[in-house]
Amino acid sequence: MSKSYAYLLALTFIFNLSRSIWINLFPLYLDRIGLNIITISVLSSLTLTLPLLFSGVTGYLADKWGARNSLLIAVVVNSLSLIILARFSSLTVIVTALVSLSVAISLYSQIAISIVAKLNPGRRGEAYGLYYFSNQSSVMLGSFASGAIIALLTYSQLYLIASIVAIAGLPLALRLGVKEGVRREPTPSLIVKIFNSEELRRLMYTVALHDFSAFIPGPFLPLFAKYVIGLNDSQVGFLYGVRGLGTIFFQLIGGKIADKLGPTRALASHIVCVSLSYFLYSLSRDYISALSVMLFQGIIVTLDMPARRSIIAEYAPESYVSSASGLTDMITGLATIPSPVVGGLLWAVNPPLVFITASLLNGVSLLPLKGLKVK
Repeated sequence: MSKSYAYLLALTFIFNLSRSIWINLFPLYLDRIGLNIITISVLSSLTLTLPLLFSGVTGYLADKWGARNSLLIAVVVNSLSLIILARFSSLTVIVTALVSLSVAISLYSQIAISIVAKLNPGRRGEAYGLYYFSNQSSVMLGSFASGAIIALLTYSQLYLIASIVAIAGLPLALRLGVKEGVRREPTPSLIVKIFNSEELRRLMYTVALHDFSAFIPGPFLPLFAKYVIGLNDSQVGFLYGVRGLGTIFFQLIGGKIADKLGPTRALASHIVCVSLSYFLYSLSRDYISALSVMLFQGIIVTLDMPARRSIIAEYAPESYVSSASGLTDMITGLATIPSPVVGGLLWAVNPPLVFITASLLNGVSLLPLKGLKVK
């Protein structure tokens, strides 16, 4: 492992630790300051969708600004935005801070993905697996830390702590050395260049269909567990904890599998397993079966990102990895917007239908992947 890659993993851990300290409690903070349930729902969902929607722009900017500048901007903007949240609680300021936080998160994600590809030209699946392991580990630690912090301190102090954690990564960003590519093309020709790649087009079609389908049951997994299977809130929380543990412990293995099978076959295996997991969840009627399916989901998700990032790094020109990755994320983000609405309509008809439909639609995403050539 190179020194620069070790710096990136450490910086990724710190950056995502800062994010996980505040993001899980964000809906409770909004409730604490007296916002209505609709506003809370919209603002909370934006913490997930805005970084994806900004990724087309931030991917382009990451390639244009280069690794060090992009990392520095992401770290500083992230820290300053959290200070703003700590000091002010008006709706306008919260929305503004949320937008700037989303830009910082999206910018960091796109440049980090590009850096992993540049520093690890060989076993990229394993390298991305290690990157996402660092990410997931910090998320779990931050989630536990946030509960302890808010039990002792205020939300303003929580945001200040998250800001301090974020800025602590600045020395690592300054020391990280990556050979920079040179950009000479404006945005329109860059988009044409990316879409001219049949492999990248097929990947975009695949992940857009896959994410649209996979996001349909998202809000209804806990509702199904509570109202159909009959679990209490504590048991539902434990389901998600087990799924998270499965992801952390198998993330490195998922990256190795992506290298061994090849990224295309690894992504196809992930898609097949997701369809299987949703079908099995629709049949679950007791705690043990639901727990088994959630653990299975936690394991199979580890095949996804290392595989799709490896495909992008394989077919995108080196100087345009962030742009190609950002454009892909933006398209998938747009594709997932109607997913909860579709899920809600299906839930009103028959709750298991949500998962059966998602399982079948998800299988369709294998069709464009079938023609993707493997180098």
